[in-house]
Amino acid sequence: MPLLFGADANTPFIDALDFAYTRTHWHTGDRHLQGERGDDILFGPWKMHDLDDALRRWLKLHRHKFQASKPSAEAAIPHWKSLSPARRLRREREVPLAITHRTGKRKNSPGTGRRFDSVWVSRHWVVRHIEHLYEEGIEAGSDHAPVKVDLDLTALPGKEEESG
Repeated sequence: MPLLFGADANTPFIDALDFAYTRTHWHTGDRHLQGERGDDILFGPWKMHDLDDALRRWLKLHRHKFQASKPSAEAAIPHWKSLSPARRLRREREVPLAITHRTGKRKNSPGTGRRFDSVWVSRHWVVRHIEHLYEEGIEAGSDHAPVKVDLDLTALPGKEEESG
């Protein structure tokens, strides 16, 4: 059965290109969860469902387009220019795959760019294109970006996306 869902998940904390290195905010095993499961069971590398992050699915075939559109560290992390080289190296992993929200936004700081909004799809869907429209969301009065995804329902589950 074809499935898809969109989420304003307020996670991940680290949105790594290699999904295995993604880290959620409320990670299973964290002390503050007192033994309960965290958001990693839905949005982390050890998720309990078979849905894929539509952006990562699209990136598998369009990595060259991603390199040109990925947010810069300077755009995602406040005061980037004033950080020491060692601190830049540590913080660079926090640069999200796209920006859909900013945390810690203040009058004198744009906040930290995060990709908290995502679309997850089953193998039945082909991801033709995906956009994260942060500026358009802000202009419309939201503090989150709409995520626009062009999907095709395939006749064969698991059909690979075609490039182009």
